[in-house]
Amino acid sequence: MEYVVIRSFTDKATQQHYAVGDRYPHRGFANKERVEELSTVNNRRGVILIEAKSEKKAEKPSKKPVEAPVEAEVETTAEVSEEAVEPKPERKKRTKK
Repeated sequence: MEYVVIRSFTDKATQQHYAVGDRYPHRGFANKERVEELSTVNNRRGVILIEAKSEKKAEKPSKKPVEAPVEAEVETTAEVSEEAVEPKPERKKRTKK
C-alpha cells in the first residue's frame, strides 16, 4: 500500500526528509511497525504524519455539478404599497472648522 505524508518530518531510521505530499517511503517497502508508528499518534512527535493514499483521494470533493435551489417568487417594488416603505431621515452635512 502507498502512503502520503500529511506533515513534514525526517525519518529517524533513514535520516530521509519527507515533505507534505511526498510518497512514503521514497524507495522500497516500509516496515509494518514503522508505518503504524507514523500513521498514528504513537511516535516521538505525537501527531499523525502519514496516511494511506486511498484515504487522501477520498477527501477530494466530487466534480458533480451542484444544482442551484429553486427561488420562490419575490414581490417587486411596484407591488409594495407606499405606506410600507418608511422614508430615510435626512443626514446632516458636516462642515469643516
